[in-house]
Amino acid sequence: MLLVDAVIETARSDVPDELARYRKIAPSVLGNLPTADAPRELLRQGRLRGYDSTFRWVNGGREAEESFALEQIFLERFVAAVHAGRWFVRAVPRGELTASVVDPRLITVEAFKRIKGDQEWELAGTMLYGVDVVMGPPPSPEFRPASDLQIHDEIKAEYDDCEATGRKPPNVKQIGKPVQDRLRTKGLYATKTDIQKLAGDKRYTGLRRLPGKTVASERS
Repeated sequence: MLLVDAVIETARSDVPDELARYRKIAPSVLGNLPTADAPRELLRQGRLRGYDSTFRWVNGGREAEESFALEQIFLERFVAAVHAGRWFVRAVPRGELTASVVDPRLITVEAFKRIKGDQEWELAGTMLYGVDVVMGPPPSPEFRPASDLQIHDEIKAEYDDCEATGRKPPNVKQIGKPVQDRLRTKGLYATKTDIQKLAGDKRYTGLRRLPGKTVASERS
């Protein structure tokens, strides 16, 4: 869905009275264009193509000022909807070939000042193309299966971190979750069973506390 349509759809759901007023005044602000799609066109030409474009002030009057104030409400509602997970935005960053989900924290009312057109938006210094809005929360990221080598790397990293910070090193049964968390930050996944199997390797024997040993007993 185009951004303009998502903003209007959010307004229809959240602030129907304000949208009805906007529909009423939009044709005159546009110069009495005989179009049933005047609200969409006004929003598209204004806030979604330069934010504070001066074209509307040619006709002057209080309705032009009112339309701008109403758009502020619409944008605030849309941003709130994105942050609440009702919508998500995806686009193709400059230099890449595939679309990805845009971090919702980057989508603010202020950010609309840097919009370049119907499907172009500059966010956090990066140009985004093919901007598309989708109803619903963003899809869960897809994780790639981790290789044995990658799992071993994260097992070792977990034990090294425990030694450096003084944390109790996990045993074979406990190692699954912290290693899964480490892999997830790199877009990888492994089952706890696979992690535990590899963690039983003798290379890690000296890194774990011996059976029956406790932190208290080691300090006494």
